[in-house]
Amino acid sequence: MKTKSFLILLFISFIAISSYFYLSYSKQKDIIYLTETVKRQDLQRSVIATGTIRAYNRVEVGAQVSGKIEKMHVTLGQEIQRGDLIAEIDSTT
Repeated sequence: MKTKSFLILLFISFIAISSYFYLSYSKQKDIIYLTETVKRQDLQRSVIATGTIRAYNRVEVGAQVSGKIEKMHVTLGQEIQRGDLIAEIDSTT
């Protein structure tokens, strides 16, 4: 009789402990969402890389007269258009 009571008590304890762990771990955790307000802005596209770059077109620039350059109107690497003044030449020398 003692063995039968002990087994029933052990079985009930097992069911109680199993139910406790099942219910405590099966509750759905609150999901946290990160949100951001939508705002209109310009997008910037950039690439970080290493290597060698080459010009698509290369143009030799020359002058019709010779002399010393008196004033430069552009800087190295600056984009220019046809007809832009690049430099002034002192033609008296």
